[in-house]
Amino acid sequence: MTDVQFRIITRCTTQGLQALESRIPLLVFGIAGRIGSGASFVAEKIRHTLYGYRYDVEVIDASTFIMTAWFLSQATDSSPDLAALRAKFDAEYSSPVARTRKLQTLGNELRQRFGKDVIARLAVRDAIAPKLKEVGLGARQAFVIDSLKRPEEVDLLRRIFGGSFCAVGVTATDQKRTERLRERKGYLEDELKELSERDADESDNPFGQRSIKTILRADYYFANEYATKDEVGTEAERLVGLLFGAAVYTPRADEFAMSVAFKAAARSACLSRSVGAALFSKTGALLATGCNDVPEFNGGLYTVESPQDRRCWTFGGKCYNDDEKALIVNELVEALLSEESLWASGGQPARAKVQGIVARSRIKRLIEFSRAVHAEMDAILCIARDSIPGLRGATLYCTTYPCHSCAKHIIASGIERVVYLEPYEKSLARKLHSDALLDTDKGQGRGGLRLDLYNGTAPPQYERFFDSSYGRKEHGRYVDRGSSRQELIPLGSPEEIDVKERIKRSGTWDSEAVPNGLPGRDAESNPRAEQQVGK
Repeated sequence: MTDVQFRIITRCTTQGLQALESRIPLLVFGIAGRIGSGASFVAEKIRHTLYGYRYDVEVIDASTFIMTAWFLSQATDSSPDLAALRAKFDAEYSSPVARTRKLQTLGNELRQRFGKDVIARLAVRDAIAPKLKEVGLGARQAFVIDSLKRPEEVDLLRRIFGGSFCAVGVTATDQKRTERLRERKGYLEDELKELSERDADESDNPFGQRSIKTILRADYYFANEYATKDEVGTEAERLVGLLFGAAVYTPRADEFAMSVAFKAAARSACLSRSVGAALFSKTGALLATGCNDVPEFNGGLYTVESPQDRRCWTFGGKCYNDDEKALIVNELVEALLSEESLWASGGQPARAKVQGIVARSRIKRLIEFSRAVHAEMDAILCIARDSIPGLRGATLYCTTYPCHSCAKHIIASGIERVVYLEPYEKSLARKLHSDALLDTDKGQGRGGLRLDLYNGTAPPQYERFFDSSYGRKEHGRYVDRGSSRQELIPLGSPEEIDVKERIKRSGTWDSEAVPNGLPGRDAESNPRAEQQVGK
C-alpha cells in the first residue's frame, strides 16, 4: 500500500491515528547546502529539536567517508592505524582551503570509482544500518547526514527510507556566504571563487559536486539569512512539527504563493529550463501567473491548446539561443584562427585550443537570443494586457532568480519584493542594477527592490506537509497531539518490513560483504560505474 492510499483509507478517523502510530518512528535527514551557507548549524538545530521528541540522534559527517577512503588508500596493511592516518591528513591539509580542496578532489575520485551516490550508500551501510541493527527499527532513532553534494544521494535515501526521509536545503546569498567564509575561515577572494564555483556545479566533471541541483531536491528550505541564531531553531521546530503533525500547521503566504509559481512552471515547454512566476498584491490576492515560453500573436504564449503550436520543440526542434551563440562562437574561432600567431608548429591551426578558450568565455551566458518570454515578464504582461490593478507594491514569486533583463522591468513596474527559489548564474541583475536592488530588507536604510531567498516547504511537498488526513478532532474537540510529542510517530513513516527490505536491496545492510569498508568494485569491473563514466 502506498502512503497516499494509506492516508485516504485512514482519513479523519481515530483508527487512522492508531494505524499511523503503528509505523516505525525512524527519521533520516539529508542536509544539502553550498559552502558558507551554514548547513552544519542547521543540522545541529534539527538534532536539538528532535531531543524534545525523545529521539536518539546521530549527526553523520559525510566528509568522514571521503577521508576514510583516503586513509585506506594510504594503508599498507589490512588493519591500518586510522588515528595515525587521520593525524597525517590533518597535518598535510591543515588550512581550511587546502582541506576543502582535497576533500572535493577525493570525493570526485570516490564517485568515479563507485558511483555518484556512493557517499549516501556509505552513510547507510557504515553508519545507519549498524545502528539500526543494534537498536532495532522500532527505536526512536534519527540520523542527520551533513552534507549531501549530489542529487543521486538524495534519490537513493528517498528510495530506501520513503516517508521517513526528509531532504533539507540550506541556502544563503553569495554576499552572506562570502562574509562567513572570510570571517570564520580566512578565505581569500580567489580561493572563495574557486571553491564556491566548484562546490556549486562542477559541470566539466560528470562525477563532480552538484550542490545547487542537490539543494533543489529538498523537501524543506532554510534560507539561512536569519538575524539571530534563535530563528534557525524556530524554523527547525516548525519542520519537525510538520513531520509529526504536532499541531495544526497551515501554509505561510510565501509557501502558498511559491506553490502557485511552481505549478505555473509546469506549463512551460522551454528546452533549457521551466520557470514559473506568480504575482500577488499587497493584500495577498493573486494577480497573475506566468511561465517562460514563446509568444503567440494576439497576446499571450503558445500553449497546448493553441491552434498551431509554434514553441521551439515543434518549430525547428532546437534552442534558438544556443543556436545563435554557436554561430557567434564559430565566427570568433574562424577570426582568431586567421591570426598567424595562433598557428601551432607544423602549420596546423590550434583549432581545439581556440574553441576551448571561446567556449569558456562569457559568451555561453548570453540569453537575449531566446524566443521565449520569461516567466516574470509573462506575469507582468498579463496584468498590463487585462488592465488588472495592484501591480505597484506587489510581490513576485519566481522559481528562478530573475535575469538582468527581467530585473529592470520588475523595478520599473513598481513591484517591491521578489522571492526566488533557484539561483541563476547568468543573471547580472546585481551588477547592473545595484542602485535599485536589495538582497534583504534587514539592516538596510535605503529603499529598493527586495530579493529574498525562499524559506519553507518545497513546492512539490506542499500537499505532504499540509495534509490534514491524520485528523484534527475527536468527538468534536481539537486533538492536541503536541502535548504527547514524545510518543508521536512521523506521519509519513513506512512499515518496518518495507524499510528493512529497501536497505537490503540497496546493498547497504551488510558492511562485512565488501572488503576495506568500500562499496562495490571500481569502474573497470563495475558495469554501473562504467555506464556513468560514459555519460
